[in-house]
Amino acid sequence: MREEYAEQLELLGIMDGTRETEHRLHHQFDHLRRFSEWFRPGPEFLAFIEHHARPLLFPTSERRPLPAHIYEKQQRARRLYDAHPDGFSDTELAAMLEVSRMTAYRHRQHLQAITIQPGHYRLVPRPEEIAEALALLQVAISTALIHPQTILHTLSPANA
Repeated sequence: MREEYAEQLELLGIMDGTRETEHRLHHQFDHLRRFSEWFRPGPEFLAFIEHHARPLLFPTSERRPLPAHIYEKQQRARRLYDAHPDGFSDTELAAMLEVSRMTAYRHRQHLQAITIQPGHYRLVPRPEEIAEALALLQVAISTALIHPQTILHTLSPANA
């Protein structure tokens, strides 16, 4: 759950139960359902949690580093965006990463992708990536690997 919802998640408690228990609770608190498995914190819902749930044995408020497999998925999402400059949708990213669409959405939010057309997103280069590219370009120009006129010609709107 942390992979999909990161720090927006606050665990109020845990309790034992069966699938039947879960089904009964879903029915009991259906009027508070936001979507899927998520419910609004109505007074009766919070009272039920306080009465029936128990806290975890470790503190949940401490920010722990992301597990390696989650970090790798985020980096893979970045590489996929970089490889598709025309952008793609959350559904396409989810299929490529083999995760839910909600997880793809969270990766997109984390990477701060921008909308290039309705429902399609791409990344904006990070400042350090832009600085690195400019430094490499300066080296290429100063060592005569590339002529400044070539850059101007390439960047010209007539050649876009």
